[in-house]
Amino acid sequence: MAERLGRRFAVPVYRLRLVRERVLHYAVVQCASAHHAAQILHAELDDCDLECVVVVALNGRNVPVAVEMVAMGGLHAPRDVLKTVLLKNASALIVGHNHISGDPAPSYEDIEFTRILKQAAELLGTPLVDHVIVSPNGKHTSMHDLGLLDSAPVRREA
Repeated sequence: MAERLGRRFAVPVYRLRLVRERVLHYAVVQCASAHHAAQILHAELDDCDLECVVVVALNGRNVPVAVEMVAMGGLHAPRDVLKTVLLKNASALIVGHNHISGDPAPSYEDIEFTRILKQAAELLGTPLVDHVIVSPNGKHTSMHDLGLLDSAPVRREA
């Protein structure tokens, strides 16, 4: 917040730096299917004992450029996901989360979160490629494969 000092204002200056935490090794180069995305998500989420949300930031060839856990304890606001995508300068994204119950079927909240995230991502020019739900038993569900992420652009009212 700016502070007034006589006739001048003091405005704090901030700098944001990305710090690589570790490198995640996985068997696929390009995320060409929900199965490929699930491999990455299982590597990141299988040890979690609560619901966590992960973003896979993709370049223009759908090659992952970053993987980041953005929330623990359930789904959160799309801004938490999109902040990561913007900071990584990604061309597209895959979001994923785990269902520790073992059932990867999407809930109403999962579907609604996906719908809102898809709209927000398209406004930023970084399309949501898929939302994949993984479970500790190795199963996964793809919102794209279920037809919940159609390729038609989001309509904006004039």
